[in-house]
Amino acid sequence: MSPALASFCCDNVHLSTILSMNALNRVPSGMTGSSADMTLKPEPKLWSLLAQSHPISARQMQFRAQLGLNTDRPIVMTGHQAQIWHPGVLSKYLASGKLATQIQGDSVWLVVDHDTNDPTTIPVPTRREDGSLHRYFWHLDPARVGKSPLMTQPAITPAPYEGPQPANQRIAEGINAITEALNAHRDSTSIAMQFAKACRDLVSDRVEPASIVFASDLARTDLFAELVDRMRDDPEACILAYNQAVRDHPQANLKPLLMNAVQYVYELPLWQLDQDQNRQAVYVEHLEQATELMLMPKALLMTAIVRLGGCELFIHGTGGGIYEQVVDQWLTNWLNSDASPAPYTVASATLVLDLLDGIETDEHDAARAVWQAHAARHRPEMLEDDAAAHAKQYLLDQIAQEPRSSTKRHALYRQMHELLKKTRQTHASSLHDYEKKALRAQRQAENAAIAADRTWAFAFYEKEQLEGLALQLSDALSPNRDLDE
Repeated sequence: MSPALASFCCDNVHLSTILSMNALNRVPSGMTGSSADMTLKPEPKLWSLLAQSHPISARQMQFRAQLGLNTDRPIVMTGHQAQIWHPGVLSKYLASGKLATQIQGDSVWLVVDHDTNDPTTIPVPTRREDGSLHRYFWHLDPARVGKSPLMTQPAITPAPYEGPQPANQRIAEGINAITEALNAHRDSTSIAMQFAKACRDLVSDRVEPASIVFASDLARTDLFAELVDRMRDDPEACILAYNQAVRDHPQANLKPLLMNAVQYVYELPLWQLDQDQNRQAVYVEHLEQATELMLMPKALLMTAIVRLGGCELFIHGTGGGIYEQVVDQWLTNWLNSDASPAPYTVASATLVLDLLDGIETDEHDAARAVWQAHAARHRPEMLEDDAAAHAKQYLLDQIAQEPRSSTKRHALYRQMHELLKKTRQTHASSLHDYEKKALRAQRQAENAAIAADRTWAFAFYEKEQLEGLALQLSDALSPNRDLDE
């Protein structure tokens, strides 16, 4: 390992015993109303200890200075794609701000601006005239085409909401708040910056101020350059360690990098932008053929870099927490055993909108009601017509005694269907009731599914719900809370 890289890693060696606590899991009991089901790993009271367990090295100060971050205090970092988050993602930012304040540090947001996600399509829960719920997609930029990285896309003037009636007044207010926040930053240099700043505005009343770092900016740091040089010098060591870590953690569902030593094919954990501003995979020969490439780190390298140099603690969601297990093994095997990035924790939460009014029906109930509506057309006993039921059974018994394809068998079959046709006419009202029940059950099941969705934009939730989430996190992270609560 080069001296420069070693200076990033060695200061963290003594964290190995603390990091083992990431295996712990605490899920506070779920409650209704404004309370949330939260997932916090490890035990949240320990987070401040993790974030203050070593001094900032000179090399880490250089890395942070290159990104415009403060160098005289600990940093708690979290991140996500540029979009309007749901409460589960918001919980990471709430936790980051609370913990940074608690340890007298800074909260920093990492914005994945080189991703190709579409932040301009926002699902909105709406209500039909009959009171049932519907999922409507609000397109903030109807003319949007292509999937180039958000860092290359200009800011937008959001299209006004012209969809169906929002399911409640708070959702209507959330639509207006999102529109105003995006309009306030439509002079941003990219749509990624616009959405990042809009989110910061939308949570400013409950999340402590934070600095913003863009993933594409990592490529201008010395640490990034040194890691790329190391890949260029020995791509096989990097890829073998990466792929082994991916194979050892199949639950992360990550693709291994391509490698063929005979044909000199070495795929690196990097992106580059082509002339049309599209992301392309990077192979080692690209580094050798060009001196100036617009390189950006792929996901695992991105969080590896910020954990090596940019923070004392990184807060992930549940998915990211799985990825970081791969990162830790990869860095240890690639950068040698003294490579120890900053620890990470996991924060997530589930909040649901209060949208249901009346009896709830789940998918099982709806499926049974649909089956009953269909079966009643073929089972006279479900229509309380015993005579027709016995007549049908008699015909079935006669059909079973006749050879297949016989003329009599076909005649009996037609006779049975004539019986069912007359029965349906006689009991048309009862069949209609079954159909109405099935439609009502299906609609109620759809309502329940929409109401149970945890991924609606956080701006649609009642203020009391979001305040409750912030208070729950603050209480969980309090160093005075009893570990045995």
